[in-house]
Amino acid sequence: MKLTTMATASIMQLLIISGTGQALITKGDVSRVEITEPVIRNPVMNVPGGYEQPRVERILCALPAAGHTLWMPGLATDIINDFGDLKLIEFSSGDAVMAGQVYRRSQPAASYDVFLRFGERQGEIDSNHWYFYESVSGFLRSFPDGQDVSVQLSRRGGPLQIGYWANKKNGAYGAASWFNYWGTHDGQGDLNIKLVSCDQEPEPEPEKPSLPEWVDYEVVAANGSACPAGDVSIASSANRNRIDINIPMINLETDRLAREFCQATIQVNRPEGWKFAVKKYDAWYEVDLSKDAEATITGSSYFQASPETTSFVTALSGPVKKQADIHQQVDDEDLVFSDCDGSRAVNLKTAALVRKAWGSLTIKPKQRFQIVWKACD
Repeated sequence: MKLTTMATASIMQLLIISGTGQALITKGDVSRVEITEPVIRNPVMNVPGGYEQPRVERILCALPAAGHTLWMPGLATDIINDFGDLKLIEFSSGDAVMAGQVYRRSQPAASYDVFLRFGERQGEIDSNHWYFYESVSGFLRSFPDGQDVSVQLSRRGGPLQIGYWANKKNGAYGAASWFNYWGTHDGQGDLNIKLVSCDQEPEPEPEKPSLPEWVDYEVVAANGSACPAGDVSIASSANRNRIDINIPMINLETDRLAREFCQATIQVNRPEGWKFAVKKYDAWYEVDLSKDAEATITGSSYFQASPETTSFVTALSGPVKKQADIHQQVDDEDLVFSDCDGSRAVNLKTAALVRKAWGSLTIKPKQRFQIVWKACD
């Protein structure tokens, strides 16, 4: 693969990082560079003549932060890299380069060479504090031929920031920067990475837990003909897998039409980074319906300001007389999840109806809404 570089002075310094991480410095007129089989395919930096030869201060390996290395809407938002394929090299001059190969998670065959140049470092390299590179420029090209994607990159917004929490995705030591890109594709994107030692491959991250560490439920409102005084409480059996609430007992008896409902608004407090959905409704009832009478029991849930409602409907027709349980659930593809920020409460509603002929229906106070959790991206 050949890489063309634009000479800014007659004397150029060419930095090539080998697969072993060694820095090789050569001098001379450079217009084209032949690179064969290195781990980093495009590690080229031009420094105008007259500068003191920079010393490599450290080399770190980059890893994706929270699902991506580069986020480039219009091209791809799932660009990642494997350990050792992308490195940050920092110099005593206050400059740095990041070079290597990345690929799309959804299409591993779509790989790209990436080269970024950072300059004008502000602050000292210190793992306990953030520091910044004011200038950002570089390119990304399809590998191996560069015909499908070839874009230039430049700084947009703030400088590249490096430090703990600096990747804006997690508390790891890392880096982040916004950039503009143009060429075969145009747009705005960002870099989000973790930075680790290249001495040895880091241990794989543990799998995300299936449940948050803690959950707390709070009744913030209740209304309806069955609970006009707002007499609703969280049951002691509520836990991370279910919301159990106690409502007043619903009793209907009519020879024509009767209906009641109780809706509770529940704030679900949980750690940041989790969302949930109501998957199953459990209730207990007693019914006595004459011929031609009909009854309906409906459990439902929806998040405030959301148009989507999850409903669980039990329909009964007379003649029937029994005590029974309700256990209904929705398919996984029909789950409606909350926001990740946890700012919206969930409304849980129980409604009862008897009509057309004589009948009675009693719904017992305990209502159970079983929930599923998902870690936010």
